[in-house]
Amino acid sequence: MKHRNGAYHVRIDPQTSQGGRAEKRRAYIEGRYDLDEAAQKALDELGLPYHCSFRQVRKRYFELCRQFHPDAQKEIDNARFLRIKEAYDLLKSAYKEKEENE
Repeated sequence: MKHRNGAYHVRIDPQTSQGGRAEKRRAYIEGRYDLDEAAQKALDELGLPYHCSFRQVRKRYFELCRQFHPDAQKEIDNARFLRIKEAYDLLKSAYKEKEENE
């Protein structure tokens, strides 16, 4: 089919095509599930789904740090704060490693 500017317009079925928009999106989302078991446990510690981006991880980390930081609360629960920090450090390295592999 010819487009009004003279170029040929081809409809691409995203289910069967190579490189369709939906296929790229699906690969992007499924790529988030490539995290190992330790990273998935860290996501559980932060209360995030497995398909979240690093931006969401970072945002949640800062929210939890404000909430559980020993200076911000009267009764000290330093163990929870340290678990959150360890989970974030693990996820930070996992996402960075994954980005370098791509």
